[in-house]
Amino acid sequence: MELGLLWYDNSDSSLDSKVAKAAARYRERFGEDPTVCYVHPTMVEPVADIQIEPSPRILEHHLWLGREEKAAPDTDRESFPGAAATVLPTQLQFNME
Repeated sequence: MELGLLWYDNSDSSLDSKVAKAAARYRERFGEDPTVCYVHPTMVEPVADIQIEPSPRILEHHLWLGREEKAAPDTDRESFPGAAATVLPTQLQFNME
């Protein structure tokens, strides 16, 4: 996710209600619906219309909404023509030939 909205809600509302409010703000700000919401593992419960993902990196009462999009293949090669990457077990080397 490249762009997201961090939302804080410590109310006693259900997660579904919290996500609905946060998703409305996301739509207002970015003009499209979020597809995923990361929450603290203790907050996970089913929610309609959006994928809920647990993450220990998210603090309780916080929701991180955004759109998960798959990267296009060979993105690095399009950005850096002529660069070929070689992945070794402990490092990344670039051959600029």
